[in-house]
Amino acid sequence: MSFFKRFSKFLPAVFGIFAVAFSCLLFSCDEIAEEEPKKPDVEIQGNGISISIAFDPSAKYINIFRKKILPESATEEEIEENEVLNIGEIIPKDTSNINSYTFTDTLLVADTKYTYCLRYKHERGFVYTGWSEWPVDKDEEDLTPPDSDFASDAKLKLVKPENAFFEYSESSKSLIYKGDNLLDLDAFADFEPCLCLSYLKEDKSAVKRIFSIKDLCSYEETLVDEDGDGTPETTRKILLAEDSKIDLRSIMTMDFFDKDIYVDGIIYQKTDSTKPSYDKITWSQLVVFEVQDEEENELETIKIEYNANSDDSHDFSNYDGSRMLEAEM
Repeated sequence: MSFFKRFSKFLPAVFGIFAVAFSCLLFSCDEIAEEEPKKPDVEIQGNGISISIAFDPSAKYINIFRKKILPESATEEEIEENEVLNIGEIIPKDTSNINSYTFTDTLLVADTKYTYCLRYKHERGFVYTGWSEWPVDKDEEDLTPPDSDFASDAKLKLVKPENAFFEYSESSKSLIYKGDNLLDLDAFADFEPCLCLSYLKEDKSAVKRIFSIKDLCSYEETLVDEDGDGTPETTRKILLAEDSKIDLRSIMTMDFFDKDIYVDGIIYQKTDSTKPSYDKITWSQLVVFEVQDEEENELETIKIEYNANSDDSHDFSNYDGSRMLEAEM
């Protein structure tokens, strides 16, 4: 089970009762807020839901969580499957002239209502808000959800072939894709495909980070009208083909070496840096892949030792520590 699913089961117990802060990126309790921060205000704008986020000068970043508003007639199965998703992040930059942030959620299922909550990252941990209300008109009637091209949750993430998995190569320290072609999605043309990795610290808190794989394994395949039946030539973008290789040493940050690493899956990420006062990160839903060794044994974790590169000349992923938050989940 991925960290997202394990974590989502605990969220409903803490939201709306008291504000909890965590000592790590996602998990362990460290701080309890004396006063719950202001929950987000939402309004419908065009084909999206605009979320107004209160400014907090002590917050290093703010995550936006979402879940569906289910009808009273919802079944137990629908309630169980109503996951809490981490859909994005606000990263403050110049906060000298700002009173609030805005995040617009456009990855929506048609005819679906949502509620949102925020997680503020402080020096000592996390603090949560309550859940937002669905906007109403002057007669206190619920507004109609915005239009969307996504017919279901399945359209909000990669379509994984049934036979797809990753094989871990101990010799090359790489994940090798196995299965039918994994197609990139046109709906996410302005997003980057990323690999989501995580590890547990000594206190059992989790570090989860996202690493772009866009430049490692994306390519175009042209489909030609070989039968001569007049079918137009088309082009589709393949993200991963059989035996596509992701060299983990080329993308991981140094803290992941010598750790038991969980391969959580593939996710789409978009970074909007157009605002002078803050950056906005948007995430799709995560797609989980099984990892096997070369003998087809399932692996829960993998480990890459730093000293495995005896010449110490490997081009490790270089990153600006101040920008590391772009990859935190």
